[in-house]
This record gives sequence, structure tokens and C-alpha cells, in this order.
Amino acid sequence: MTSRIVFVLLSIFALPLAAQSELDSTMKSLRTDVRRVTLENGLRIIMVRRPFSPTVACYMKFKAGGADETEESAGIAHMLEHMLFKGTERVGTLDFEKEKKYIEQSNVWADRLDDARRALDAAEKSGDTTRIAEAKAEVQKRKQRLMSLQQMARKYMIPDEDSYIYAQAGERGYNAYTTKDLTNYQVELPANRLEIWAKLESDRMENSVLRDFYTEREVVREERRLRVDNVAQGALLEQFIKDIYGSHPYGRSLIGSMQVIQYLNFGQAKSFYNTYYAPNNTVIALVGDIDLAQTEALMRKYFSHLKRKDIPERPSVAVAPSRARTEIEKPGSPVMFLAWNKPSGMTKDSLSLEVLSSILAGRSDSRLVRKLVMKDRSAAEVSAFTGYPGERHPNLLTIQAVPAPGKSYDDVQKGVLEEIASVQKDGVTQDELDRVKASMVADFLYGLRSNAEYADNLSYYELLYGNYETLFTKITALSAIAPADVKKAAIEYMTPDKMHSARLKQAKGEEQ
Repeated sequence: MTSRIVFVLLSIFALPLAAQSELDSTMKSLRTDVRRVTLENGLRIIMVRRPFSPTVACYMKFKAGGADETEESAGIAHMLEHMLFKGTERVGTLDFEKEKKYIEQSNVWADRLDDARRALDAAEKSGDTTRIAEAKAEVQKRKQRLMSLQQMARKYMIPDEDSYIYAQAGERGYNAYTTKDLTNYQVELPANRLEIWAKLESDRMENSVLRDFYTEREVVREERRLRVDNVAQGALLEQFIKDIYGSHPYGRSLIGSMQVIQYLNFGQAKSFYNTYYAPNNTVIALVGDIDLAQTEALMRKYFSHLKRKDIPERPSVAVAPSRARTEIEKPGSPVMFLAWNKPSGMTKDSLSLEVLSSILAGRSDSRLVRKLVMKDRSAAEVSAFTGYPGERHPNLLTIQAVPAPGKSYDDVQKGVLEEIASVQKDGVTQDELDRVKASMVADFLYGLRSNAEYADNLSYYELLYGNYETLFTKITALSAIAPADVKKAAIEYMTPDKMHSARLKQAKGEEQ
């Protein structure tokens, strides 16, 4: 299969007709290489045998992300991702039965400490010095009690034991990530170490104890400071999404606001884990040098006993039609975002807008790069992307730009709207459409050369779209997009009256 991919990569630019035939053949062959098994408990397992390297990429995805939270628990999906690296009743402990009582008491006293902190907040707002002094004393007393219990619990902890086990097995890329739509856990291993993965991950899925929760909560607070609060662009984008989506599930901060993070608790995390970390809410992708029959037997051995759960219904939520105009003042390099609402999924309009975003600013030779950066010199950088902040619900086509020195946000916005108007009036050429399609196909095919990226994509499309084959049919659907489809989508979705905008205002006295 690797030689076929290389052939298509070499041919798609030189011989479009022959390449299309070869591409169709490759897509058909790829489908036949994939095996999907659904266990009786609803767990879906996607397997691909690729014997060119004696390794296997293991990806496990849960349909549990920021969109499944509430206002009070925003950030708990990401927090839980952290906690699942803390071990289980078997991993990460010297003696769980002895450790357990200290974990339970730590959680009780952490909740009491949070209550005391809330009382202190209320006392400080009242200005009553007596109440403030009493509240501070109570906070300190409960904090000392919590620290003592945590120290006792840590006597039984083995930090990062799962990482050590995987390292001894020859891991690469042991990591995780959380999005609005899902949470993913990943690792690459020598193929003869797959049983280690199955044993550890089935245990993690069933028996995670979320130890040392409140210490990790402080780690997440610091992560927020580093990624959002102290990064002007991150703070602007977070506020922009909130202004666009409002009370929609995508409107909440993925990492959580500082006010919410500081009071996230063990009970919320355990409830989220018990609700969404279910076999019938999970997809596993295994890509590498595996025997399909033996691998299926191994998965059944370790995962079949897991119990199905009732997953809460996820109602469709409309996005508010109001236009967002976001400005924040914060030290940092100038940056602006322009965005338009677009449909999610594999509809023709969605794919046409994905193609259009690449024509506008997805490549070094794209329209806005040539116009704003090279010709008008109004922008230092410009790029575009689609599918943010997620794919479960309608999302955005977003253009990000940095004004050039001496140029204003208005200069950049004017140039962007002029180019979009040109597309709406005259459309795009077949040549630039073909170049973008070829680039998108090349990116897809290059990605197939990596077991990890292939496993990531297969599990993603299976989880969100219900069928991994959407990964392949998307390429076929892209080839059917015509210039008229791109023009139509630009006219329908990208008018100035539907545009959202965000700008980073410079703090007074700050030089551009």
C-alpha cells in the first residue's frame, strides 16, 4: 500500500485524469484493508494491518468533550484527561486499600476547604473585618488538614507508573488531548507489546481512582495562565468564541474559566467519568503490524466485560444568529480574526467552504497572501481554517491576520472583504481549484504514511460521523466540487452582514 500511495502522490500533479483513476483505486483498496469489529457492549474497534514496521499505533477516543459539560463544570473533560494519568486501583499505588481511605478523606476535606474559601470571598465582599479574620482562620485550618491527608495518601502512590510501564515497553508518543467534541488517549508501541496496552487501557477505562485531584487542579490553573490568561491571542480567541456561541455548548471555555477551575471537584470528575467513559461511547483504532484475528481476540479478552451505559441524549442546539464584535485590551502582538458560521459534516456547502478557505489563505500562493502580504503589504501574516471549534455542531470558517507595521485592522479587513467579494462576483478559477484539491489530497495521502496519524483519523471519523469510511468518501466528494459550488457557498455564507470580528487592542503606551 505504501508504494501505491507514493505513486499517487507523484502522479496527482502531473496526470490529473490518470491520477483520479489511481486515487479511486487507492480509496477502494484502503477500505478493504480496514476491519471494524463492534463488541456486544457497543465498543467499536478499527484495525488495519500494516506490516512494514514492527509497531502499532493505539488510539482510544471517547465522545466526551467540552460540549458535554455544563456552565458549572466547564473544563471538567480536560481535567479528567489529566486525572486518568494518575493510575487505577492496580496501577500507581503500593497498597490501594490503605491509600483509599486517605483519598476519600482528602476529597471530603477539599470540599470543606472550598466551602471555607467561598465564605471568605463573601466576607471580603462584605468588608466586615471580623468575618474576614474568622474566614481566613477557617481556610487555613482546613487547608492544613487537607495537606496532612494528602501527605498520608502520597506514601502509597507511585507517580507516573503507567508512563514507566509504557517506557519499559518501548513507547513513543504517549499522550492525550481534549477537544470540544472528544477526548483521545494515544501511544505507539512495538507490536508484540499490544497486550500491555490492552491491559492498561481497559483498567484505566474501568478502575481509574482520580487520585490527588486537588493538587492537579492547581496544575490546570497554572496551565490556563500559561495558555490563555498570559497569551493575548489565546485570550482573544476564547472570548471571540464565547461571544459568537453564547450559551451554546461550544461557547464555554474548553479549559474552563479561572473562576470555575478553582472550584472543580472530585465529584464532578467522577460523575463525568462514570457517565461518558463507556464502551458504547468509545472507538479504538489499532494500526500497525498486527494479526487481525489475534488482535480481535485480545480486544475481546480485555474489553468485553465492560458494561454499557446510558449516554445522555445530546439535543441539537441552534447557534445564536447575532454577530460578534470582540475587542480586548491586552499586551501582545496585534492580531485579528474574521469568522463566518458554516455547517458541519460532509455536506457540499461545508466542503466547498473548506476548499474556499484554502484558496483564500490556506497556502503560500493563496489569494489573500498574494494580495495582503505581497501586494498591498497591509498584513504581515494571514491564514485561514475551518472546523473550529468542533465538528459535532455548526462551526466556523475563520481568517486570522496580523497587520503589517503602520497598517490598521481596518486596512486588513477591507482587503479581505474585497477578495471575498471578488469570489462572489467572478468565482474561482478551475486552475486554483485543482491546485488546492491536489494539495488536500497530497496532505491526506502523506498522512496515511504514519500509523499514528492514520489511527487518529480513523477513530475520529468513526466516532464523530459514525463511519470511518467517511475519511475516504470525503476525498471523493472533494473531487466533485466545482467552481460554481465554491462561488455559491461564498455568496450564501460569507456576506459582510454575517461576519464576526475580533481584534486585540494594544494597551496604552505599547508600541506595535
